[in-house]
Parts: sequence; C-alpha cells; structure tokens
Amino acid sequence: MAHTVRTNTERFAPSIDLLLSSAASDEKAREVWDYVIAQYRQALRGAAQHLVAIGAVAPHLDIDAVADRLWLCFGLRAWRALVVDCHWSYDAAERLLIRQAITLLEDPEPPRDVDTAQAPGARP
Repeated sequence: MAHTVRTNTERFAPSIDLLLSSAASDEKAREVWDYVIAQYRQALRGAAQHLVAIGAVAPHLDIDAVADRLWLCFGLRAWRALVVDCHWSYDAAERLLIRQAITLLEDPEPPRDVDTAQAPGARP
C-alpha cells in the first residue's frame, strides 16, 4: 500500500502543488482539493477496513482509528513535509513513513480522549 501511495503522490506532485497553491484563492480549486482529499481519505479507510478485518493492527484500534493513523502517515501533507519541506528523497520518505505506520498500528496502548476536528474529508 505504501509504495502505491508513494508512486501516486510522486506522479501527481505537480498537480497537487498547483491545487494546493490555488485552493486558498480560487473557489473551484478549493472544491477540487476537497474532493481529492475526501477520495484519498476514503481509499485509506478501505485499507483500514482490510487491516482491521485481518487482525493486522492492535486489537484496540477500530477502523476509524486505523484510517486516522494511515492518514497521518500517508496523507499528502506527510509526503510534502518530508519531500518538499525537508528535501528528502521519495525513497527515504517512504521508508520512514512505513516504519511510522507500523509503529502506530501496533501501538499496544489505547489512545486517551481523541478530539477529531471536522476538516474536509474527515469522519463525522
């Protein structure tokens, strides 16, 4: 999964950059950005459902918790932070994000109270 996300993120980087830079000032760009984020989160939710179903995550994690952790590790901002802001290669970013995802998904301690902000594409 991580490699597919990385490949798509790398492949569509120019489009992502254009949308992100335009979204603040152009309503249509913002609508497209919101749609892209919602679809991306939905795809990660599908992966989360599968991981929970096969027991590949800590037992206290439900689909929402797994989807949130996948978003943190593989969402567009994670890749941008490492590749664009920190000037990492996609290979190095992929390796780190995979390790981070494994750590978060195997976390033996249930999270304390979680306050979920209602961002575009966020779960209700």
